[in-house]
Amino acid sequence: MRHAFLALVAALLLAPLAAQAAQPPVRYAVTLRGTITEAVTYVQTRSEEECIVRREGNDGRELTFRSVRPTRIEVRGSSSRVIYRPSRVVAVRLAGGVTGGSSTETRRCRGAPSKPITLVCKPTKAPARA
Repeated sequence: MRHAFLALVAALLLAPLAAQAAQPPVRYAVTLRGTITEAVTYVQTRSEEECIVRREGNDGRELTFRSVRPTRIEVRGSSSRVIYRPSRVVAVRLAGGVTGGSSTETRRCRGAPSKPITLVCKPTKAPARA
């Protein structure tokens, strides 16, 4: 009697789990699109003969990526994590370039007045690649 009762309780507890496992995985058609931006600020000091040269500036890069076509992804959940199949998007197009920046250079030499020079870099785009 006791064994029958334990078997009944176990069956009642496992029935929802079995029903959940029998359900087909959830499928999505996804497209990927994103941008990674890098911004850099710097200070550089160097000595040349009797002069000290200091350059301060900023610069940056930007990379954009997107999937070429929708990808079918299955999503399954386990007790502690989510599993994606496939785990990566294969066909991705990349494009990017330099966002532009500027710098100021100051040269201090003995017996000469210091005069700052400003340099400006224009943004550039790299060709897209797959």
